[in-house]
Amino acid sequence: VYLPDVAMTLNNLANLVQANTRWSYKAEKQYREALDIRRTLAKDNPAVYLPDVAQTLNNLANLVKADTRRRGEAEKQFQEALDIYRTLSKDNPSVYLPEAAQTLNNLANLVSDDTQGSDEAEKKFQEALDIYRTLAKDNPAVYLLDVATTQNALADLVSDDSPRRDEAEKLYRDVLDKYRKLAKDNPAVYLPNVANTLNNLAALIRDDTRRQSETEMEYREELDIYRTLAKNNPSVYLPYVATILNNLAILAQNDTRRRGEAEKQYREAVDIYRSLAKDNPSVFQPDLVDTLAALGAAQLYWQEKPEARVALREAANILRPYAQNAPGAFGNKQATTLFLLAQASENDTQACLAVEEGLSFAKREGLTAKLTQIRVLCEEPSAPTPSLASIRQRYLRGFPN
Repeated sequence: VYLPDVAMTLNNLANLVQANTRWSYKAEKQYREALDIRRTLAKDNPAVYLPDVAQTLNNLANLVKADTRRRGEAEKQFQEALDIYRTLSKDNPSVYLPEAAQTLNNLANLVSDDTQGSDEAEKKFQEALDIYRTLAKDNPAVYLLDVATTQNALADLVSDDSPRRDEAEKLYRDVLDKYRKLAKDNPAVYLPNVANTLNNLAALIRDDTRRQSETEMEYREELDIYRTLAKNNPSVYLPYVATILNNLAILAQNDTRRRGEAEKQYREAVDIYRSLAKDNPSVFQPDLVDTLAALGAAQLYWQEKPEARVALREAANILRPYAQNAPGAFGNKQATTLFLLAQASENDTQACLAVEEGLSFAKREGLTAKLTQIRVLCEEPSAPTPSLASIRQRYLRGFPN
């Protein structure tokens, strides 16, 4: 009599416990106990208890997939849940087709992390999309968001294949139309989706120099949305404002007529990251460093070396303890910043000091080679080689990747 309640309570308790990653093993144990009970109950009464089995399988798979070594196990659990929902939807499609579509999305997201699983992921996203489209015909208020979300995931997958960029763009533009419709009635909820899709579109087309003005339009609309959202929720949306300002500055910086515009955008982004870093330095100081370095690289390109030195020295000073404590994560970034600082230096002595420190952090082969070549000149100033100044000018190519 009480076994169904025991299983439901175990499942609910596991849902609560798994929020604490230290207790994930407890949640898994509770899910497995609930699953065993529900499997037993489903043998005698599948119509009533098979949905519960599928629900717990989905919960368990979502927990297990966090461990990359257990992705295969999670896939089997999702697949079993999907098989159950497919069976149940034959007699009750309005109830169980949405569950099948959600499980297809779960499976697709799981296998898409494996580069060899992209074809399988695409099939599953497409099947989920077909289901949601069918459901949305009769109930758009409920399912239009699911259509847009699944279509966006499919576009993300397709966009990774460069020959299919046009197809991805078409998908994103269709998604954008759907989010715009949803945002008319509920802007607070759906405007972030509009902005995110605009960002995806801009990222997709920005490498095409013939479409730079179009890319800029996407970014500007996205920026306007995030500025509006940041008025009521600055801690969430100001980082997005800063990111888009950076993207716009990168687009404008190589046009000498727009130099002032690009600098203004970089400086606003720097001010935002400075403000955010006061309360959360570990999260936002690296972003501040990136923006200062990008500004410094742009100023180098504009032949404004004194200004570049100011930005790059600050970036290097902020990043230094991060690079010392976590060289694998921040070493190359610090070496690159110092490489730029060497280019901006007032004299060869300062340049050589920056190069020497940069070499102590550099891990990437190409970057190490560049810094080593300059250090040779520092160590042998009388050797018949090009001057250090000419080497610095030769390597002035903006902020290296």
